[in-house]
Order: sequence, then C-alpha cells, then structure tokens
Amino acid sequence: MNGLIYYVGIQLYKRGNAIISHMRKLLLMVLIFVSILLISDSESDMEEGPIIYGFWPDYIDPFSYQPESNALTHVAYHAWGVNSDGTLIAPADINRYNTVRDTAHQHKVKVIISISSSDCYTIDNILANHREDFANNVLGVLQEHEADGVNLDLEFPLPVNSVTQTSNVILFEEFAKTLYTVLKSANPDYHISIDTSSMVEYSYRNKNLSNHIDSIFLMGYDYNWKEELTGPNSPYNDPTRHDIRDSVHILLNYYDRQQIILGLPFYGCDWPAASDQMGTYITGPRTAVDMETAINGAQIYGRLWDSNSQTPWFRYQVDTVWRQTWYDDEESIGLKLNYARSENLGGIGFWALGWEGKHSNIWNTVRVYSGRPGSNPHALCDESYISSMPYLEALTLTFPII
Repeated sequence: MNGLIYYVGIQLYKRGNAIISHMRKLLLMVLIFVSILLISDSESDMEEGPIIYGFWPDYIDPFSYQPESNALTHVAYHAWGVNSDGTLIAPADINRYNTVRDTAHQHKVKVIISISSSDCYTIDNILANHREDFANNVLGVLQEHEADGVNLDLEFPLPVNSVTQTSNVILFEEFAKTLYTVLKSANPDYHISIDTSSMVEYSYRNKNLSNHIDSIFLMGYDYNWKEELTGPNSPYNDPTRHDIRDSVHILLNYYDRQQIILGLPFYGCDWPAASDQMGTYITGPRTAVDMETAINGAQIYGRLWDSNSQTPWFRYQVDTVWRQTWYDDEESIGLKLNYARSENLGGIGFWALGWEGKHSNIWNTVRVYSGRPGSNPHALCDESYISSMPYLEALTLTFPII
C-alpha cells in the first residue's frame, strides 16, 4: 500500500511539474506578445509623439557620420542661402544632401530644407519686394529635391524695414502668409518652421504669425554670446539671468505650445578667462567646442556643476592662461527635456547633428523623452537603465515595467 501511495505521489509530482512548466511557457508567450504589441503601438504612434528635430550642417559628411535616425522625426539640411531678390543658393555639394535625404526617408524621417540668412538688408528686401518670388522658389526647391518642408533661419530681422520704413512685424506676417499659401496649396503636408534666438526677435512677436507656420524653433543656446563674463551656453531655470524658461514664456504669448520646438546644443563654448572662477571676465574670443570634445575635456580636468544654470563646465590652463568650457551633456539636456515634456511643448531639436560625436548616451536620453524605443526597445523596460538616469525619473513614469 505504501508503495502504491509513493507511486501515485511521484506521478502527481511529475504532472504538477509539467503543468507548472506549461504555465511558465504560456506566461512567457503572453509577455512576449504584450511586448510586441507595445513596441508596435509605439512605432505606429511615432508621428503622433513629439517632434525630434535635428539640424544637419552641409559640412557633415553623411558617409562618415550617421545620426540615430530612429530617434528623429525631422532632419533640417542646413543650409540653402538666399539672395535679396528671393532666389535661393544651393549647398556646394548637393550629393551630400541627396544621401541624407535618401537615408532619412528610408527611416521615415522627414527632410526639411533650411534656408539661412543673417543679413538684415537681404531679409528686408525680400519682405518688402519679393515675397511671392521667394515662396515660388522655395516650392520649386522642395519639389525638385523631394523635401518635406522648409525651415527659415532668418536671424535678427530689423524692427523697421529699411526699404519701406514700415514695421517688419506686419511685413513678416504677410511674407509668412504668402509662403504658407503657396506651399500648403501644393502639398498640405509640407512642414513650415521658423527659427528664433533666445531673446525672440521683435518681428516674431506676433500672434497672427502662428496661423502661417507649423513650428517655431527656439534656439535655446548662445545665451552667453555677447556677455563679458564666463557663463552657461544654455541656462535652464537660472535665477541670475535670462534662460530657456524665460524664452519659452515669451513665445507662449504668441504661439500655441504645440508649435514650440525647444532647440538644444550639441556644443559648448570655450573662453580664455581672467581667472579660474566662474563668472570671471572673458579675455578673448570664444571657441565652439563639440559635445564629445567637451565631455572628454571634463573627464580630464574635472567636471564642475553650476547649480544656477544647471549646466556642467570645467577649467584648465594653457601656459599661464586660464580657460573655461561651458557645455551640455546628457544630464543637463535631460533636465531640459523634462521641462519640455512638463510644458507640453511640440518637441525638441538640436544644433547640430554630428557634434555629439560618438556620445551615444544623449540619444538614449532623447529616446526616453520621445517614447521611441529605438534599436533596443526593452531598454526602456529595464529598471537598471531607468535608475541610471535619475534626472529622467519624471519621464520614465509613463513607461510600463515588464
């Protein structure tokens, strides 16, 4: 009898283990299926998420550099030039543009033609006399080069037009309306954006302008361009100076928050300085330093943190001359991405692709902000990955832990 009971017990034990094994397999299959659904949903909703806008300078060789395309929605190829009669000047090597366009389109990334001028008199003449010429020329370039929209990098327009002696606020509104009508009539999906400096130029402080653009790109950098003292390139929530939050608050008076793209730097600024103390006098011209070089320099000389601007910096000596480098890395950019999310802005962007070098951590930060899994979707579900970036804690709450 005892033997029979023992035999039955063994059989039940084996069957129980088999059932548990089958249950485990079934549970694993369910988890895999749910993961696939989550990934598919995130991929299908990519266009509904925030804009991730990267500027590609024409001197960056697409054969030696490729950005994290699965983290981007728009690439603005910079730059076409413009003449005072509204005609456009193509980049010197159009084949580079063609390569960027084709690669971007393969990844379902929109390609934008960026048109640049910082000559106020060229801008004035276009606004006064060549609005339709400019709009038609832009349409021709978009169609010829199979682009998905245009970015206007028309920096520092004068408050009063030098040709008409009238307000450039009104003229720029008429100019934007003309461009919007021409482009949207040809293709309603063309994306139209304009750039503004951190101070928000007078001509762009116009609520009516929001009716004639899709996005306004805030250049959230060069805050210390004309300062006499060393300091942050891209300050955030700084009680001592004009900062990114101040710029956004100005824009919110004129534009819908979903139209605002917060532009952030993949570079820093290096100056000769009177001493090793932050906020000391600058003693010579600045030098732009790409993000990778700045981060490597901080590892050599010691990364410091400015609690006011919430940005990193470091100091070093060349012979007897002190120099200071102020820059951004994944921590300081992560804080600003949190801010863009909290303000429900339309997206974020970067100047400039290629300047981040091989510093891939920044793209992990961008993916968490955007909700795009990228090449390793399970990284967003990894608790160790989340805990390694505490400055993104507010963002990670939106992602399920599987």
